Amino acid sequence: MARIIFFAVLFMMSGVEVYAQSCCATGAVAACTGSASSLESFRKNTLGLRWVRAPFESQLAEEPAFTDKFHLAELFGRYHFNKRLSVSARLPYRWNVRQTGNETEVLDGLADIRLMGHYNLVDSKGKKARTLLNAALGIKLPTGRYVKDIGYRDLPGNFNLGTGNYALLLQASLLHQWKNFGLNLSANYQLNGKSNDDYQYGDQTVASALFFFEKKLGKDLHLMPLAGATWEHFAVNYKASGNLAEGSGGEGLFGQLGLGLKAKDWQLAGTFFLPLAQSYADDQIKANERISLELTRFF
Repeated sequence: MARIIFFAVLFMMSGVEVYAQSCCATGAVAACTGSASSLESFRKNTLGLRWVRAPFESQLAEEPAFTDKFHLAELFGRYHFNKRLSVSARLPYRWNVRQTGNETEVLDGLADIRLMGHYNLVDSKGKKARTLLNAALGIKLPTGRYVKDIGYRDLPGNFNLGTGNYALLLQASLLHQWKNFGLNLSANYQLNGKSNDDYQYGDQTVASALFFFEKKLGKDLHLMPLAGATWEHFAVNYKASGNLAEGSGGEGLFGQLGLGLKAKDWQLAGTFFLPLAQSYADDQIKANERISLELTRFF
């Protein structure tokens, strides 16, 4: 069971939410998110800290070039009522930085909180193999600062710390392990409501496939590398007038490499995201490499 928990928490990072889409809404499905995988633990409660860095840059020759760097520091936790039912919460703090020539614009503060309910549909264990299937339903709350007229500052809507709307969160994860090898599949969907000024952020989808291997280094020490890919899609945004919001919508495919180290009740893990194919805002925006780090405590 400790091995399953170790795998699951690392997978939570591998599907990290796209907290900073330069062309889309503030924050993607969790993965997120939410983490993107809902299998961070099955028996033990968890409490942890996560840091994410996601940079973007413009690709418009006729306009001043800019670089956006989105950072996230997040406190997350999960509590189990029994073997099947659990709840989780994520409290994010964001700071967004845009550099245009010699000018720098910074916004920082509390972002939108996410609450989820998780249920283990399948927990099948054999002598050498194990399969786990989990589904989750949740809500994103409009707790982050939302500036309605942020466009007058020549900043995109996603630069807001929050989206000013409620959103429905759906997650599904499948984990199959055979001896020290395994496969994790996850899918996440965020259905956005309208913001309080009738701005409509597009719905968001993230799916990932990851392969992993575990190496036991000692009695209470485990090392696990993983590799895989994540695909994300963002529908376009619409202004309150009903007109399409320029610079919104897009999709990307990212390769992933990750490494986790667990010692007793503590785990440190990191994931690197490499863009393989992308088209954001009609190719006006380019996503660069992303990094995620996470420290988790089991209790």
